[in-house]
Amino acid sequence: MKNYLEKDIKNLWSFSKYSKHYPDVTWDWRNLPFSNDINKIDDFNFKVERNFKNISILEIGSSMGQGYNFLKNKNNIDVSNYLGIDVSKVAYDYCIKKYPETKWLNTNFSEHNLNTNFDYTFERHSVHHMPFPLLQYEKILKNTNIAFTTTFRGCIHGETISDLNLAFFENETGKYFMNIINFSDVIMIALNNNFNDIIVDWRGLHEEINSEINGLTEMFLSKDVDREKYLISRFIIYFRKNPSLNKIKVRMKKKIIYSLKNFRIINKIKNQLKGIEHIYNFKVGL
Repeated sequence: MKNYLEKDIKNLWSFSKYSKHYPDVTWDWRNLPFSNDINKIDDFNFKVERNFKNISILEIGSSMGQGYNFLKNKNNIDVSNYLGIDVSKVAYDYCIKKYPETKWLNTNFSEHNLNTNFDYTFERHSVHHMPFPLLQYEKILKNTNIAFTTTFRGCIHGETISDLNLAFFENETGKYFMNIINFSDVIMIALNNNFNDIIVDWRGLHEEINSEINGLTEMFLSKDVDREKYLISRFIIYFRKNPSLNKIKVRMKKKIIYSLKNFRIINKIKNQLKGIEHIYNFKVGL
């Protein structure tokens, strides 16, 4: 950890493949914190048609600006008060040239103090590359007024892993974090920050991750991590402050079940969510 924190992080995140890959990344509504109706679970391939005016938006890990580009081309999202934060100097230079009309900040978010609240915040595959990921979620959720959406590599069981000795990505500029975040940890942080309407979209088990170090290892997970125990997966989670609710709601987006293994995993997640929901409703006396 000490060696990572002492590195030039902006340079670390400016590896050669960065500028070739991220300008073409596609976005859709399910990775964003907007909804036609905050009181319902949107369908998987939903479109947002409701107008959002006079709002503030923060994107953490804005990369080459494709999230912003998606939103600015929608007539119903007001992006006049938008801030994109990214640690990559390559990404920042690209965005200020390509989208000079909005605000971009080139900084290491894990060391950045958020002094302003935003109505809507989102991140996709960003926090799971940062040291101390749970502290980053605490910072984001504490400074979000209405809704936040996160997309990350996580696990169903076990402690959140943020350790370069156990899991990392590596490019020619060096190693960076490949966190495996327990989805329950993020939910409890949100509940402690007054989010009362949470939807978990389990995206399935993660693909196999290399456990051998051979030269430049792009993606590594130590054999010391029990993969069957952790059930490493991909998640999208929607967090909302819903004023119409009189109790906390934590639920899972409905899934099409393709296998018995998936059926069992989904039931495990549902049971965890029911337990969290019960505890927190009891805590607040609802």
